[in-house]
Amino acid sequence: MWLTDPISRNRTRVSMFVASLPYSGVVFAYGCVDEKQLAWHDAHRRAFEHSNILPGPPRGQARSDVTYSCSSPAVLKALVT
Repeated sequence: MWLTDPISRNRTRVSMFVASLPYSGVVFAYGCVDEKQLAWHDAHRRAFEHSNILPGPPRGQARSDVTYSCSSPAVLKALVT
């Protein structure tokens, strides 16, 4: 997909990240300039913020802190900021 700046007419290729919540039907879409891991983690973070939810255990179970399998400083920075 291409994004065109309406003023300069410069075109930038973007990849769309789309998340959907199956029970509510809520859909979140975000354009990323690349498909690197950092961009995808940022898109996930934005989707959770937009939905005002955090991933966690099923109802009735205690919530623990969210953990990520990749804890490099760059990824952690994207998730925290």
